This record gives sequence, structure tokens and C-alpha cells, in this order.
Amino acid sequence: EEQVAYQTALQQLAPQLLNWKIEYSDDFTYLEYTTLNGSTHTADLFGEGIASLFRIVLALYDPEDCIVIIDEPELSLHPQAQKRLAKFIAEKAKERQIILCTHSPHFLSWKDLAAGANVYRLRQDRYGIQSNRLSAKTIASLNKLSSDWQKPQLLDSVAKEVFFADEVLFLEGQEDVGLIGRFIELEGIESIQLFGYGVGGAKNTLRFLAMATELKIPCGAIFDGTSKEEYDVAVAEYKNARIELLPVADIRDKPPTPEKSTTLGIFNKDGQIKTEFHGYLVETLREFRDYFDECLKP
Repeated sequence: EEQVAYQTALQQLAPQLLNWKIEYSDDFTYLEYTTLNGSTHTADLFGEGIASLFRIVLALYDPEDCIVIIDEPELSLHPQAQKRLAKFIAEKAKERQIILCTHSPHFLSWKDLAAGANVYRLRQDRYGIQSNRLSAKTIASLNKLSSDWQKPQLLDSVAKEVFFADEVLFLEGQEDVGLIGRFIELEGIESIQLFGYGVGGAKNTLRFLAMATELKIPCGAIFDGTSKEEYDVAVAEYKNARIELLPVADIRDKPPTPEKSTTLGIFNKDGQIKTEFHGYLVETLREFRDYFDECLKP
């Protein structure tokens, strides 16, 4: 029964493997496997990723009631294979405790966190290895975003790269990320790591600032001029972060609508920086860069 389950799991994780068996020849034991096209090979032709899958699945089917620790399960696996393995590990975690040490956002699942998984960020500094844990309160706050089907990008793999970031600047929307990211490149300003495709609004900025602060990730945020209330909260609660409020309502000019008049931004409606705000934005971004550099000093 265990062998059938093991074989089923391997085929689920590596669909290109049709079958496998252990052979014995000339006093030598070896693994032989068959691929989907019917070709037969020995295990010495395995890629590192496939070989790793055999070991991981074997550990997870160990009948002993023990904790399983897996170091960098993503090694030599392409993104889709990582996603399959992450889902499989999450299912097995219902039966036993599993500890993962990973550098891949594909192994961080908001559903797992909602179900009780813990996430720790390890960081080395002059005092050794520091471990910082995400609180249940912040996890619950972030998981509320999963119900927003109109903004799936807020919790996708690009967004989850923040867990591995040396720094992060939170911007309210997708336009902010596109315009400021392009401006940084065109102006030759030293790169700043921006969060995903924006946080989806000022209130969400507060959620993500809480996350970055708990994990000791140097962080900052730029709020639209209309988000003064959230800006004030951020300044009061996250004193180690660098917080900026735009001097105008939005990042870009927006035409009037039946609900509101013309919205003014630091970029015009075509996405070009306005002359009067060019110096302001250059100086602001350089101040963010200086702030992050200071935070990252050993």
C-alpha cells in the first residue's frame, strides 16, 4: 500500500516518469525508470531535481512519527514542479510536522499560513543569525486580501518575493510601480526594490508595513496625497520605516468622472513627469535609497 502511494506521489510530482523499479545486477543495486515515451534509463541519468523528489517523497512516507526537515526543496526544479511539490508537502503537513527552509516564493502559501503554519525569516548580522516570526494578527490581516478576487496579484509569487527581500518600498497601485520603476531606471537612480504590482490601496499599505516590520525587512511607503489618514497612522506606528506623502492627490493626472473632478498627479495623463515635480521625485527616491543603504550596513 505504501509503495503504491509512493509511486502515485512520484507520478504526480514528476509526470514524465511512467514507472520505476529497483534492479540488481553484478552485485550492484540500481534504480531503473521508464519515461512517458517508453525509454528506460538508470538513475544516474536523473537530473538533480528528480533525484531530490525521490528523497523528499521517501522522507514524507516514512512510517515513523517524526518531524521532517527539508532544506531548499526547490533546487533544480522548474516553477511548475515547485508548485506541485509545495501543494504535495502542504497535504502531507496535515499528518506530521514539516519544516521547510526555502528561497522560493512558491513554497510560501497564504492558505497554509491561514491554516496555522508559521513563517520565520532568518537574517545574518554581526550578532549572528536573527530569527523573526510573522504574528498571527498580521497573517490574519493579510489573509483578508485573499477574498479580493479582483486583485489576485496582491498575494501572488511576485508579491511573495518580499519575504526574501533586502528592502522593500510599498506603493499604492500598479500605476505607481510602473511609473516610479521606469523613472528610477531613466534617471539612473540606484535600483530600489518595489513591492509586486502595488498593494492595492492605502489601507493595504498598513498591512504590508506591519508584515515587513515584524520580519525586520527595511521598508518604506509612498502614499497618495488623498491618503493622509493612513499616512499619519503609518508615521505613528512604523517609526523605523521611511514614509512619504505625495504633495498632490495621485501619482498621475486622471480625467474628471461623474463622481469627482480632475485628479492631479506628479505625472501627466500620458505618464510623463511634470517639470515642477522632477526634482522632488529624484530627491525623494534618493532619500529612500540612502535610508535603505543605512539600514543594510553591517
